[in-house]
Amino acid sequence: MARIQQARGRVRTCSIFSARRDLGVIAALILCLTLLSGPAVAKDPSSQDGWSRPENLSSSPTRSRWAELANDPTSGDLMVVWEEGPFPEEEILGRRWLKASNAWTPAENLTSSAWMDKAPALLFDPNGNGHLLWTRRYAAMWGAPEDGTDLMWRRWDGAAWSEEEVLLHIDSLLPGSYGLVLSETPDSVLLFVVWDGGYRQAEYRDGAWSELAPWDYSLGVSLVRLFVDGNGIWHAAGYGLNDNPLEPWFYDAYYVNYDGTNWTTPLNLSLDDGVTNDVGLALDDQGRLHFLWSDPKYSASSDSQKSVIWERIYTGSGWTPNAEVTQFNENQAIDGFYVTTDVTGTLHLAWSEGLIVDGTHTGLDIYYQSGDGTAWGQEDLVYRSSASSQHPALALSAQDPTIVWHEALSTAEDVFFSRQVEPGPSGYEAYLPLVSR
Repeated sequence: MARIQQARGRVRTCSIFSARRDLGVIAALILCLTLLSGPAVAKDPSSQDGWSRPENLSSSPTRSRWAELANDPTSGDLMVVWEEGPFPEEEILGRRWLKASNAWTPAENLTSSAWMDKAPALLFDPNGNGHLLWTRRYAAMWGAPEDGTDLMWRRWDGAAWSEEEVLLHIDSLLPGSYGLVLSETPDSVLLFVVWDGGYRQAEYRDGAWSELAPWDYSLGVSLVRLFVDGNGIWHAAGYGLNDNPLEPWFYDAYYVNYDGTNWTTPLNLSLDDGVTNDVGLALDDQGRLHFLWSDPKYSASSDSQKSVIWERIYTGSGWTPNAEVTQFNENQAIDGFYVTTDVTGTLHLAWSEGLIVDGTHTGLDIYYQSGDGTAWGQEDLVYRSSASSQHPALALSAQDPTIVWHEALSTAEDVFFSRQVEPGPSGYEAYLPLVSR
């Protein structure tokens, strides 16, 4: 594990080229040593070498959670959105990081409704259009004229947001938000609306959404992640039935793909080596598919043996055996992760990790590592939390990893971000002229 490097002052030896030791030389020597051995520069204990000092993006007295991050491929700018507000008046807020100024714009309320707006999903298409989708719920018992659940959408065109549009409406209050899975193709955006093990599919093309297809429950897997490769194959990861019939309330991690005509039979990749808390997919520069999932180490599950991020790789002829990506420590908890690939095929992974205390994940910090598709590199501690850091999301701008997450279990939950930077000096050095007579 990465360790916090303590800042230390540096001392350079002052050479005195003189045999004479009069009072002036001695005074200069004392001054030189005093300045050069001064105290180390103070350092934020949460700020880690190689990462920018974490910045609070929400700074709100109310709860700010579930941040999503996306990169505009046409400008290199970043956009973050999150859910904020007290129940049942949550809103979706957003900010943009501008590459030109290396700064964030002020927070903007992107929903501004009187009802509950939750669970944002965000994606930029290849043309630089930002697609924001979320679930809006309202009820007569909250003062609304009627009960209802809507799937909402807005588009950012690089200069302004479009008006809200309702993509799906039902005349009842759902007990939760839709699962929203977005993926881009070379000329469109795919949307999967997930609910209760089924999905509805739509496509954004030429400035408009197609009609949502009817609910489909035949797949048998709840989709979580999906991307389209260069051959037009859809690769998807999701949750499915546990292989242990005595523990149906724990999920396993499944892989499935679509060739344009049919879905393959879902393949259980986690099997009996654990249960699943999160899943991810990435494609390296050699065309190998990386399937990752995390095991939260549920004490009530006979399958859940250790809390790590696992990986299996499809090499073209078959799947490799399960391998541990993160380093295992006793009593640790992997709470969630996000994996993506840059244009060179380098894999980037961010995750939340802490301790399991009485079956509860606590003291969660943010970690990062990259991989070349063959091996994973060193684990970096990005942020040491004083509460619990959850739901990390990662995006790349100019190939620089940026991570956002929310701080939970604190007096006011907030959204933070940090960006990978070149390590700076840990202290300071003073250089005085040589003294001689």
